[in-house]
Amino acid sequence: MFMKNYFITIILLLLCISANAQIRVESNGAVHVGTFRENNDLHQVTNLQILGRNGDARSASKASFGDMGRQANQGWNVFLGEWTNDDTDMMWLHGKYGTYFTYGDAIDKTFAYYDLLKGNQFVFNTAVTATSFNLPSDERLKENIQEIKQPLSSLIKLNGVDYNYKSKPGKLKTKSTDGSLTAKEIRDIAFFDKWDKEQEKKAIKKRHGFVAQELQEVFPELVDEQDGYLSVDYIGLIPVIVEGIKEMQSIITQQNEKIKSLETLLEKSDNLNFQTQGTTTGNEKIEITNGISLNQNIPNPFNSSTEIAYSIPAGVENAVMNIYNINGTLIKKISLDNSLTSGSVKISSSDVPKGVLVYTLTANGKIIDQKRMINQ
Repeated sequence: MFMKNYFITIILLLLCISANAQIRVESNGAVHVGTFRENNDLHQVTNLQILGRNGDARSASKASFGDMGRQANQGWNVFLGEWTNDDTDMMWLHGKYGTYFTYGDAIDKTFAYYDLLKGNQFVFNTAVTATSFNLPSDERLKENIQEIKQPLSSLIKLNGVDYNYKSKPGKLKTKSTDGSLTAKEIRDIAFFDKWDKEQEKKAIKKRHGFVAQELQEVFPELVDEQDGYLSVDYIGLIPVIVEGIKEMQSIITQQNEKIKSLETLLEKSDNLNFQTQGTTTGNEKIEITNGISLNQNIPNPFNSSTEIAYSIPAGVENAVMNIYNINGTLIKKISLDNSLTSGSVKISSSDVPKGVLVYTLTANGKIIDQKRMINQ
């Protein structure tokens, strides 16, 4: 019996020595887990130090929470440790299916998370401030690169809106019933009450943006869905806006060139010298004292056809409408029906040259009025 107890005591001492080699408690209360190395905490800063398995290739330390599992079998579930297997001095936070970051007193106060079950994205439930935000855009990473076609016609279908988010119902707060509150609890409760109210105010502030459902009809690739709610990739819209601005600038440049060309033609037409009783411009109907009138062509400018109305009182003979180019060369001569007191002449775009033209109304051999028209 004595020998039996002796051997049991020896075994227990060996186990204690082995355990003491892996878990070491210092006189100051600091705890070291793993193979101890002298002066690895020279200034005795840490309360708990987990050391990697010294001499092993997997030397970086890891603290597992719950079952660790085997890496080869999709294990390595949840742990905190040092990145990779070397002395990298970099933190490693690992959750096999993701990681949640919370604050305050409840699980619903999640300010950020990465959850594989909800998709491959990091979600922030808070504003994010950064000195820069870069996306991988190297040409070597891309394929099927194509020009954005007709960006302007797509952009004009969008409707920018002002809005604010709906306020969330406040959480019912309950106080402990197991006795009086400590000073720290009172301070924390007051802080988070104030904090929650401030966040509610920020949530309902005025914002500018698009309605995801409307944007999805035009740019479905810029809208994503998670948990039944839609979100918008505003950064992805920037290239479309840039190409839309370029397309608009091209249109403006073409219009400016056309305006400049028309202004030049108008300057030349102003130099034409016709002897008339009255010369006017504009779209209004002109009444001459003797009852003869010449109207502005409609439409003007034109690119298909245009119509010119006129009035000729009884007794007028040899009423003629002449059309000239800006050099004063007669292009077309139209005899008017003297039996009608009023009428109109239809001019086809293909019958006259492009540019600024001048048309006149002549009666009894005298020019009564003249106007300008533009054939586009």
